[in-house]
Amino acid sequence: MRVRVHSENDVFQQLVSLSTNRRKRHQAKRCLVEGVKPINLAIANGWAIEGLVYAQDAQLSGWAKGVIASSGAKTHYELAPHLMEALSDKEETSELIA
Repeated sequence: MRVRVHSENDVFQQLVSLSTNRRKRHQAKRCLVEGVKPINLAIANGWAIEGLVYAQDAQLSGWAKGVIASSGAKTHYELAPHLMEALSDKEETSELIA
């Protein structure tokens, strides 16, 4: 399922809460994984990836396209670029968050 997010709606706010609120992560039994190495480690260790987050219309690397194709994630969140920047915890916005 593809979910396009263009504003700071409920979907975006849920993603932010998983990123910033430990109690919400614990209650939901879910977390966000950001960055090439952490995502690769999560996949290598058999973590179930429920969803992938990336910027709408972004030129994704071969690595990101491979993860999207092989992860088994049921939901793909396509965020407006400014929302992806706001969600990313990196100085340089990540291209993919799991």
